[in-house]
Amino acid sequence: MHTSMTLPERIEANRDLAFDLLRIYLGVGLFVRGLFFLIRPDAFTALVAGSEASLLASSGVMYIVVCAHLLGGAMITVGLFTRLAVLLQVPILLGAVFLVHLRGGVFTAGQSL
Repeated sequence: MHTSMTLPERIEANRDLAFDLLRIYLGVGLFVRGLFFLIRPDAFTALVAGSEASLLASSGVMYIVVCAHLLGGAMITVGLFTRLAVLLQVPILLGAVFLVHLRGGVFTAGQSL
């Protein structure tokens, strides 16, 4: 009996595992980014100060971003209310892409996305 699976069959059989690994990876990434901004607030200020969104460099906005990344990243990682956690991340990530990172180029070598 031949039990080897073709690549499409293997992908189909492990689809849930792939989505779980992607969810965990993104959640850990957001959590680490929030932790980084919490430990080094000057990095957040420097990142935002050079962009068109320099008004966002206030500490109030920074703590909103940090809390959203820490809480949302942890929730996404463990799979708790993932849709709500992702919904809270969307405005922050869109702001990061379009207000902060777009001017410097999204595909440059020093990009921190």
